[in-house]
Amino acid sequence: MIRTLVLYDGKMSSAQRISSQLSYMIGHTKTAELEEAPEDLSPYGGLCFVFNFYGPVTAEKTRKYLLEHGKMISGKRVVLIGLGFSDQGFTKYVMDLEQETGLAGLSGVFITAQSQATRAGQEIEKIMRAPVNPMEEEALEQAISKFIESRADLALATAGDHYIRCTPLPYLYSGDSFYIVSEGGSDFRGIVDNGRVSAAIFDSSEKSQGNQVSLTFRGEAGIVSPADEEYTRIMSEGGFDREELMMLPVEMFLIRIRPHRFEFPCHKNICP
Repeated sequence: MIRTLVLYDGKMSSAQRISSQLSYMIGHTKTAELEEAPEDLSPYGGLCFVFNFYGPVTAEKTRKYLLEHGKMISGKRVVLIGLGFSDQGFTKYVMDLEQETGLAGLSGVFITAQSQATRAGQEIEKIMRAPVNPMEEEALEQAISKFIESRADLALATAGDHYIRCTPLPYLYSGDSFYIVSEGGSDFRGIVDNGRVSAAIFDSSEKSQGNQVSLTFRGEAGIVSPADEEYTRIMSEGGFDREELMMLPVEMFLIRIRPHRFEFPCHKNICP
């Protein structure tokens, strides 16, 4: 996971307040005022500069820092975050600064209110998390499938009106879907309400955050009818005998989860 250094221009300022929020949203960060920035930038693959923007002749401390530390910053991901009432001229400011400093690929994000910090943090996180050498799609699919097959449990999150629930559950993966066998209960009312779920599979043996392997995804969940061939097939794959199931005093429900998007951070030899 890439580490990001968040530097703000001015103590006790809006830039400092926004930096704290952004740092939390981006993750794997360290925050400091420009004049107290760490001398060693080698631990960081990305830098964010937060400053108040009023026009082309502003953020001189940020400009000076970029000019003085250009060689150390070169090759890292750099995002400039401007704070102000209007973003008019901000894009040109970023382009001019990119040309002046020789730092290619500067990104710019503008914030007009503190309430936008969450959105901005998500946008910056995507920039910082983007793989340097993306794995080919076929190889990535194989790595994801291998990881899913090597595990047996997931944490399933469901939600409804004034309700959020996360439940650890064993799963069976078949085709392009996850399946969960359950006796039911109110834990799953979010599935009935809207069907939108999120889940995570991780290696609990890894105690260090930096070493933990995880796969997260969002998708749609629903109940498979016992009358469907899919129910019989999946139950058979899971080692359940249909006649024995029919003899049970309670019904066993089958939940199907169709993932829409996987998030699989690079780790060890799983990703380049």
